[in-house]
Amino acid sequence: MSGTRPSLRQGRIEALDSRWAEIALVVAVWALGLGYVALMFWPDPSLTDPALVERQEQARTLDLLVGHIGLALFVVRHRHPVAITLLLGAMMVVSSFAAMPYLFAMVSLATYQRLRPIVLGMLMMPLATLVYSYTLQRWLHPEVVGKELGATFAADAVYSLVIGLIFVLLGWNIGARRELAAHAAERAASAEREHAARLVSARMAERTRIAREMHDALGHRLSVVAMHSNGLAYRQDLSPEEVREASTTIATQARTALNDLREILGVLRSDIAEEDQAASAMPDLRHLPELVGETCGAGCTVRLEVPERLTLDSGELPQAASRHAYRVVQESLTNACKHAPGQPVHIALSGQAGAGLSLRVVNRLPAPGEEPVDVVSGGMGLTGMQERVHLAGGRFSAQAQEGEFVVDAWLPWPAA
Repeated sequence: MSGTRPSLRQGRIEALDSRWAEIALVVAVWALGLGYVALMFWPDPSLTDPALVERQEQARTLDLLVGHIGLALFVVRHRHPVAITLLLGAMMVVSSFAAMPYLFAMVSLATYQRLRPIVLGMLMMPLATLVYSYTLQRWLHPEVVGKELGATFAADAVYSLVIGLIFVLLGWNIGARRELAAHAAERAASAEREHAARLVSARMAERTRIAREMHDALGHRLSVVAMHSNGLAYRQDLSPEEVREASTTIATQARTALNDLREILGVLRSDIAEEDQAASAMPDLRHLPELVGETCGAGCTVRLEVPERLTLDSGELPQAASRHAYRVVQESLTNACKHAPGQPVHIALSGQAGAGLSLRVVNRLPAPGEEPVDVVSGGMGLTGMQERVHLAGGRFSAQAQEGEFVVDAWLPWPAA
């Protein structure tokens, strides 16, 4: 609402300014028209005949009457610019006052930059000027004839054509400026729309990233908590030592999940410089042995296979690839513990700089009739892994093969 009120106020101010500018223009045209009539009917000492003086007064009265009708038409010129301009041109046959509304109407017409109406309107001025000059001269000075009268008409025609061309060029320039301003405004609006679309896309991407990090970081911990909680709820034959170990595991995993959540929220609140530092503290393949140990403690048998040339804690692996690989393994272990509890899991890592990092996680499918562990899921496991790997420029596949569920991922590892 606060942004809308200034906009409405600004629109009202602009409309008011435009209205006052139009009023000022009409007053200026009226004043110029009166001045032109005064010039055309300047007292002529040669007019001594009372009949000719009366004719001059009649001509001036008709000029002013028709001119003011033309001024009224000029006020509404924007409704029918072509028709009103041509009508004003026709009025110049009997009114010099109408020349001023006509010229400024030509300015308005030229702003539309339509050649045919402009040319037609320009031709009206010399023709109307010739007719007006001839009629006025014959009415007031019937004795003037011949070459002198022809030279006067030719000068009037050229003068009126030049004046009309000047006003047309003025209007054309105004129209070009308006068009440039409209294009600039359209470009600005388009840029603003694109910026808004990028912001929406960035928000959606950020929400997806938050959801993925939440799922990957907390899913494994909560799965372990759920499995041990189910064991405490349904196993009545557990010894006090086993109950104590399960309770300790639940507490440890819950605290670790809380710490992971704090780290994620800290990254989201940090600026770019702090985000890089916080991202480096997030778990990667160096923490893989700890993850395997936690999973084994939850009752799953996990075998980790890493070639000697691939040292997880050497720092040779790119941080991004190491973090993504860790999350894929973590989510795969979570799915294995959830959907195939008690089944062995095999993790194999391989790769080198320039060839990329490959990982495979294989677990046996659950036996027929075996129920999965009841763990609330966000439904983003495989989809989240696939998106994570693809965004990193890698490849991902997950499918059942001959009684086993196989997750394969490849991540880029640039050459040094």
